[in-house]
Amino acid sequence: MIGDGGQNLSALNYLVKKITEKKFPEKFPGFLLDINDYQKKKIDEIKDLARMHAQRVRYFKKEAEMRPMNAYERRIVHASLQEYPDITTESRGEGMERRVVIKPLNLV
Repeated sequence: MIGDGGQNLSALNYLVKKITEKKFPEKFPGFLLDINDYQKKKIDEIKDLARMHAQRVRYFKKEAEMRPMNAYERRIVHASLQEYPDITTESRGEGMERRVVIKPLNLV
């Protein structure tokens, strides 16, 4: 049901989101379908990876690029690193190569 790399689960989430947006255009309830905590584990992995990169950026005072990610994953990174006052994030690249760049504030 989850599919290779969570593709089926992502597609199902997308379909349910679109159906719900159409049914309730003025008030879309946010939710996420999950099977065996797959999505939760993936979100936790992305947050951990983002924090690890942020620690490296703090230590070396140099920007770091993360792997290419979809928009949902990039949003998780941006949100999870907002708690770091000395770090900023931005997205770079196009299409399937779009990724998050984490930078120390003194390089901005």
